[in-house]
Amino acid sequence: MKNKKILALLLACTIMASGVPVYAADFSDGTAESVQDAESSLFGMEDSELTEDTMPAFADMEENADAAQITDGNSEEEDLTGDKTEDKGIEGLEYEYVPEIDGYRVKKGVNEKEIRIPEKYEGKEVLEIGEGAFAGCDQIERIRILDHHKNFKIKKDAFENCISLRKVSFFGGIKVESGAFRNCPKLYDFALINYYEGTEVSIADDAFDADSKVLVSADGGLPWKGSPEPFFNENGEDGWHEKEQGMDYWDYVKNNGPSQYEGTRVADFDNSVSKVRIRDNVKGIGRKAFYGSDRLEEVRLGKENYFIESKAFASCINLKKLFIPSATTVIEENAFENCPSLVIYTVKGSYAEKFAKKHQIPVRYSAENIQDEKIKLQVSRIKRKDDQSFTDEIRLKWNQPEMADGYLIQKKEAGGKYTT
Repeated sequence: MKNKKILALLLACTIMASGVPVYAADFSDGTAESVQDAESSLFGMEDSELTEDTMPAFADMEENADAAQITDGNSEEEDLTGDKTEDKGIEGLEYEYVPEIDGYRVKKGVNEKEIRIPEKYEGKEVLEIGEGAFAGCDQIERIRILDHHKNFKIKKDAFENCISLRKVSFFGGIKVESGAFRNCPKLYDFALINYYEGTEVSIADDAFDADSKVLVSADGGLPWKGSPEPFFNENGEDGWHEKEQGMDYWDYVKNNGPSQYEGTRVADFDNSVSKVRIRDNVKGIGRKAFYGSDRLEEVRLGKENYFIESKAFASCINLKKLFIPSATTVIEENAFENCPSLVIYTVKGSYAEKFAKKHQIPVRYSAENIQDEKIKLQVSRIKRKDDQSFTDEIRLKWNQPEMADGYLIQKKEAGGKYTT
């Protein structure tokens, strides 16, 4: 490497940056400190000299390795039809015969991760889940109502306080009574798998929590209402979903639910990774989207994010860093309820800063206020020789400031020009 000089430059282009390349900063006292380095500055570089090959914000390959998947909101990973034999439901359920319906009702449930309600019991169809049958079952994550061609009924308070429940899937018609899923804060997907002629989906206005994030997919089975449903009604029309880093992005239109905010939102998160970065074109975080995600530690909102809805991050007890852009102008009062470790990173003078101070949430200042700073670079040369080949490589190491979003490496050639 004679007459050549390796120079490592840090490009801290966080999602809240305004497009000006910056380096790093010390946030120990809540302000940005700057050390100028004229030789190392990226300012004034030609666009042609820059590349897009910077490291992703959180290069956790094991956690975030899954490619984005497009779904219609109704797809299932497993075969739900199975065979037609009786007694295929989960063991331990207790039933009672109801003459009025000439079928069985589940009168007492079990507290298991997945609940399967069978089509038949002792030769008769299982047609109801009784009042409070599963109330307080805090381990349930999924309910599968197997292959019912007739209308099925979920009675009052049937799954009240099932705080871990995330998904319900069923075949044919269903009627859901008042309070059936009260205090099920993680429930998101209420999906009709197959629709049969003569069946109907009917859901009481107060079947779910008043601030529920439930998305009902009913293939046209829901009766039309003059006003939006109290839950989110995909209704077979607005089926655009995309999953990435454990998040479900959904393109929401106002007449399909109670929210006043339209556009692409994060509607749900499956608690599968600890750090997420949200796309720049996403407009907001839906209500209870990240609720109770105890694995979550760090979130970066997109630069166009303008709203954070009710309990969006509530009970994220390990959430330490949330980066909020200056574009965010709506944050519900309870958005960060029970987030004891939270620190908000934002821009001085932003709405998020005012919100944080009002609610006594620690605040630190992010990339829109950062200027250049030197980083410490270590350069080492490594030579290896084996029977077949000879390797001569240069290895670079540097300190990694917490606000860095990526790194840009430049090499100074003999003539003084930098190549990236």
